[in-house]
Amino acid sequence: MTSTQPDIKVEPTFGYPRSPQQEWFENKQIDPLAQEGKIQTAPSPSPLAVSPSPTPSTSTGSLPTSLTDVVQQQVLSSVASTAWQKASGVSSYIPSIESLRPYFDTHPSLVFKRAMFSLVPLRGSVDQFYANFDLYGPSMIALTLAAVVLLGMKVAGTQMREGTLVGAALSAAFGYWFGGSGLLYLTGRLCGAQMTAVESLALVGYGLVGYCITLFVAMLLPGSFFWVMLVVGGLAAARLALACYARTTGPRALFFAVFVGFVHLSFLIYLYLAYTAPGVS
Repeated sequence: MTSTQPDIKVEPTFGYPRSPQQEWFENKQIDPLAQEGKIQTAPSPSPLAVSPSPTPSTSTGSLPTSLTDVVQQQVLSSVASTAWQKASGVSSYIPSIESLRPYFDTHPSLVFKRAMFSLVPLRGSVDQFYANFDLYGPSMIALTLAAVVLLGMKVAGTQMREGTLVGAALSAAFGYWFGGSGLLYLTGRLCGAQMTAVESLALVGYGLVGYCITLFVAMLLPGSFFWVMLVVGGLAAARLALACYARTTGPRALFFAVFVGFVHLSFLIYLYLAYTAPGVS
């Protein structure tokens, strides 16, 4: 009789050789229990599931980020310092602007008196004019001149190809006030005149009174511009020339006075022919 021996299953222990089935499962990295269906795998996450936020890395890759932050801070600090320097430069002009306030603090009666003196070519009027001069009167006279030029352009039917009539009138009035004052100041410096920039603005500004009267009368009485220009415009030009002559010492005083009077009278003729003359288009 053949004796049957029971099958003895020997579990491998540490240090013993493994069976071929275990090696196959380890090579395939498959769990035998999951193979037999005893353990269910986890379901796949839904599309709406929120994935956990990644933790910040503490590896050496954070070094470029820190360098970028340092560079950004340096750039921002340099921009802030530059802006502060520019703001400080702008604030430095505030005292100079405040220094102009007394020139606009003038009574209207005194402005009217000085406007009348601008047509009196006498040496006494020059001395009185330079005593506490202002810029309020010249600015108002420049605005009045712009209004007179605009009214003359509408009466004459003047048409502007570019821009508007208001812009042209304002440009003509204030352009000559500032431009003529700058020319007067620079020429005076070359000729040795003792005159500041504010004084030149006041002189040319009050000299515009002759412009306003001449252009307004020429608009009311067509054909009378030439005679009004010689009388009123000539008085205003002579008054300005005498004021410049009184402020200049040396052999160039006469030349400076004649030059200023000629320029002042020439621009009056230009205003009339270019803006308010009948038939100008």
